[in-house]
Amino acid sequence: MDAQIDQQMKIKKAHFINSSIKTNIKKDYKFIKEIGAGGFGVVFETEQKSTGIKRAIKAIAKDRVVDKESFKNELLILRKIDHPNILKMYEVYETEKTVYLVTEMCEGGELFYYITKTQHLTEMQAAKIMRQIFTAVAYLHEHKIVHRDLKPENFLLKNKEDESSIKMIDFGLARFFREDEVMTQPNGSLFYIAPEIIKGQYSYEVDYWSLGVILYVMMCGQPPFPGRNPQETIKNIQKGIFTFSKAGFKGAKDLIQKLLVMEPKRRFTAKQAYNHPWVQQQVSHELMNLRLHDDAIKGLEKMINAQQMKKTMLLYLATFIPENEVTSLRQLFVSLDKDGNGMISLDEMIEGLTGFKNMKHKNMDRNFVTQLFKAMDIDQSGQVDYSEFIAAFLVCPQFQNERFIEEQFKRIDQDNSGRISKNELMDIFHTDTISIKDLDIEELIKQADLNKDGEIDYQEFMILLRDRFADQIKH
Repeated sequence: MDAQIDQQMKIKKAHFINSSIKTNIKKDYKFIKEIGAGGFGVVFETEQKSTGIKRAIKAIAKDRVVDKESFKNELLILRKIDHPNILKMYEVYETEKTVYLVTEMCEGGELFYYITKTQHLTEMQAAKIMRQIFTAVAYLHEHKIVHRDLKPENFLLKNKEDESSIKMIDFGLARFFREDEVMTQPNGSLFYIAPEIIKGQYSYEVDYWSLGVILYVMMCGQPPFPGRNPQETIKNIQKGIFTFSKAGFKGAKDLIQKLLVMEPKRRFTAKQAYNHPWVQQQVSHELMNLRLHDDAIKGLEKMINAQQMKKTMLLYLATFIPENEVTSLRQLFVSLDKDGNGMISLDEMIEGLTGFKNMKHKNMDRNFVTQLFKAMDIDQSGQVDYSEFIAAFLVCPQFQNERFIEEQFKRIDQDNSGRISKNELMDIFHTDTISIKDLDIEELIKQADLNKDGEIDYQEFMILLRDRFADQIKH
């Protein structure tokens, strides 16, 4: 039965994003201050009462949402995406008049203001920022999502004065696309729109043009197609002729010229841009001192034979773990994701893990890494997503923060009984796209329920995560 359950339940990070209808959000979150406002509503800095973790909450007035289908589409996209450089959404609360989106808190402000304040970004700083933006866009396009409004205002710095963790935001104009689809609706922000949007027929390649404009703005401090008024700007974009207002930055110039190409099909893709020598030089610099220790690999071995309940709980923890707890793992993920598409393939994992020079692990060969890859690919998609990657390492003691684990246990244990029941476990799967039967949930509980009382207490939960022997518990 266990093997059958493992095959049936293709669990993803998206399944843990809670949607609470008509729940009082102030029971769970303390609202600290307003940090932004717009036509959609207001953004607040808040604190999760159960954990003390800061979150941003976007309060959207339903009567201000003109296009209800587009708004639903935005929520669907936010649930689906799983990338270290795209803003993470945790929960959705809904009342009669308001929708609240709970996301990670970014304290560094807009990339636009960071560029303006810094005035003269070095090439290294620009490459560091663009590497993150390129991989985020490559990831979206792999999942057939076009953003359609890429600009520095739609990227945030996770931390103040720190360009090492950039987050893409605002999917209001984003949509799913088909490879051969032609879009006609005019979208985007004036200085960043591609010439084919002005013509009225375009596809996902408009994002690549916007990437070229963003890079140009970073290096030159102004847009490549300025104008004294919107009409003049549009004419200049349609001509597609630009010059560089500054000398130097040869590598960046070459990449800009490969992105700001009038013919959409001839533009560099985000993946090609990520793999441009100017960007790869920065990747090498960032990962120069990265090490993978034997203890981590020994811990990963536990994933190979892990049951579905253990994988489910690890992925649940990975969905909510604060980013500062897994900084080294994010760097390792970047090092393995050679093509920059925001996912790790089997070939990338084999090449990456067997290539670590300091590894002494006796089993670090193609067969071992293949087994490890299959175990890490929890949703059996053929790729290891970011949260799956983090989940696999949370099996290792050095990445387990007991306070965080206890907080998440209490979060699942809604009635504060000290035990997770069948209904409480069922409640963490917040999605209509996964079919979980009562029998499946019962089987999951059996995999951790050592005293066979039909529920999981905290000690059993920790034994499940830490892989201690079941006979350590005597009842």
